[in-house]
Amino acid sequence: MVRKIKKKDKEKTIEFSKILSQLRKGTTVSECLWNEDDCDNTIVNAHSIQNNRYLNKISENGKIYSLKFGITEEYDLMWNFEETGRNTFSTFKGFCKKHDKELFQPIEDRDYRYLKEQNFLFAFRALAREYHVKKESVNNFVKLLDELKNNSNFLEYSLKKGFFEHALNLDKITLEVYEGEFLKLKEQIKDKNYNGINTLTLKLDEEYPIVCNSTFIPYKTNELEDVFSKEDYDRIQIGELNPSLFLNIFPEDGGTVILISYLEEYKNYLEKYLKTFEKIDEIELKKRISTMVVQYCENVGFSPKYMREKFTEDEIEKIKKVYSENITNTLYMSGTEINLFK
Repeated sequence: MVRKIKKKDKEKTIEFSKILSQLRKGTTVSECLWNEDDCDNTIVNAHSIQNNRYLNKISENGKIYSLKFGITEEYDLMWNFEETGRNTFSTFKGFCKKHDKELFQPIEDRDYRYLKEQNFLFAFRALAREYHVKKESVNNFVKLLDELKNNSNFLEYSLKKGFFEHALNLDKITLEVYEGEFLKLKEQIKDKNYNGINTLTLKLDEEYPIVCNSTFIPYKTNELEDVFSKEDYDRIQIGELNPSLFLNIFPEDGGTVILISYLEEYKNYLEKYLKTFEKIDEIELKKRISTMVVQYCENVGFSPKYMREKFTEDEIEKIKKVYSENITNTLYMSGTEINLFK
């Protein structure tokens, strides 16, 4: 039997959201990451997924079905699907109006034509969003530690301090890595050199009302095997390696485009894993991409009508379970086969 979202779960989630909102006051980042003298200083809610081109196509009455963070009556963290306005979905305050327009014009205003420049910019925007998210995460942990120190007794502070400090240190390491990569790709854009990013381009034969823009490190294969050696895994944890993938999915020209991009310097670390997506039939490809999405990507949106008509309550519950497990265990891999492309 599928566990319904209880009324008390909703109440706890509302309470949790208020706490998060209060915590985020003063920690949000609103700046142009491009950071040049010609910035117009008008910071916009930049869409990581094209609003007029793709979100408009899959929305229903201006709404997108997306994942939202919540909490259960038992205070367990969880993900839920909720409708979100397409004008606010997938946005981040990471660019001024001028640079958001100029930088991404080749993918905002032009049809996708498998050009190297377009693939580069799709990946760059995924990195920019993750860089911005990590900046805010560091600010949140700093404030959380201050709140904990000022509003807890000594025992409570001692018990929780270590956990939050560890999380803060990990975020600082990742932030430094993202900053270096962002600046490197920025220079390549200035030079119109798009060879720093490689992209595996795939296409499904039907337009599915699904969009995704995400950055992640793929630790496990579909067969639950490690992608990296123990030595490489340890180097990833301290920021010496960052073999991230940039995944973009969008409906285009009667099909569904899937772009799996990565930095050229990490080709040898990811090549074997990415070959598992080649020379397979479409049914298997759908399963592999679906696993990748539910395993690693929270910046994903669906047509509300599509979710209502194509997925049972049991299937939606399975998807939520995988996402929720990943909150506390980034190496969690579900043995459940999920197909998002129906």
